[in-house]
Amino acid sequence: IALLALLVVACAALLRPFLAGLLWALVLAVSTWPVFISLERRLGGRTVLAASLLTLTFALMFLLPLGFVGLRLAEEIPRGFEILRSALQDGPLPTPSWLIEVPWLGDELVQWWAQYVQDLPAAARGLLPYARQLADALLFAVSHLGQVLGQILLSLFVLFFFYRDGRPVAER
Repeated sequence: IALLALLVVACAALLRPFLAGLLWALVLAVSTWPVFISLERRLGGRTVLAASLLTLTFALMFLLPLGFVGLRLAEEIPRGFEILRSALQDGPLPTPSWLIEVPWLGDELVQWWAQYVQDLPAAARGLLPYARQLADALLFAVSHLGQVLGQILLSLFVLFFFYRDGRPVAER
């Protein structure tokens, strides 16, 4: 009995990182099962093709926006560093005209800009004690994004098999 309990605990510990992806796949499969059945009928009973098309549709819905955001970040981050480098070399940046138009915060943002951006070396010295925390936060965000992407891919993979082999479960 103790060995069996240890085996159950070990299996639960191994499945824990995958549980969110598996549950998400289950939610998607159950909530879109009527769509799957309809598509399968339209395709002449080709279950694998219907499962593939529906899974591909979800993949496009989830991964296209993430890919777009990733590409935009890849374009904008070097541009942001170039603006910062330019500001440090050439002097302060002018206050953007749209900053004053930000509702409720415009005046405060302009004051912040005048205080910190006009003297970037002083602002950098003020932020230096927080550099490690910022680096840790960025590293956490990137690793979390990787985990989310992994969960989405796992969900899509499992979703295909839920569609393909889910008929016996649905009939029960």
